[in-house]
Amino acid sequence: HMGLKIMANIGITLGIREEGEKALACFESALEEARETGDRIAEGAILGNMGIQHQNLGHMDEALACFEASLTLAEETGSIKSQGIVLGNMGILHNNQGRLKEALACYERSYELRKKAGNRRGQAVALLNMGSLDLELNNVKEAQTCFQEALEIAREIENPWDEAVALGNLGLLHFRQGNLETAEESARQSISISRNTGARKNLVSS
Repeated sequence: HMGLKIMANIGITLGIREEGEKALACFESALEEARETGDRIAEGAILGNMGIQHQNLGHMDEALACFEASLTLAEETGSIKSQGIVLGNMGILHNNQGRLKEALACYERSYELRKKAGNRRGQAVALLNMGSLDLELNNVKEAQTCFQEALEIAREIENPWDEAVALGNLGLLHFRQGNLETAEESARQSISISRNTGARKNLVSS
């Protein structure tokens, strides 16, 4: 499946370079080969990547269709890790579209699956996304629990990107609660780490 892997990797590279339409063309070629060879694991992964590119291009219906197809294949092939990743991406899509209950349900399922798979970084990502949505819904206690657990995991696995996001979100939460000194300290730590790592996103996917 060398050709499939090459086309998929080129598609990922083009996606990183924000050349979405070209990336989709590569993924379409890789998808066709995956289906011809019966490689369902590769098919699911490619569909997930296509979903991300469609979302980046604003093709929300196509993105959701790709994510749903990818999730079905991940379930059929028994890939718990892939299920967790796809559900996280579906949650971000629902969140961006204002479907907050659906987003939270996806994040929660993603967290449980990533925990089951032993994917610690994935757990941190899911917790950050859950916390951000809880904060938006004014579920302050739940948000704080999510951000604090994400912070602990990020430090455990030495991931400064997630550590900075967790600290930044904790700072925002403390600010809203009127705990200005605590908010300032969390924000200061987050900015310091961000300057060294470029970590500036509130929603993260993996």
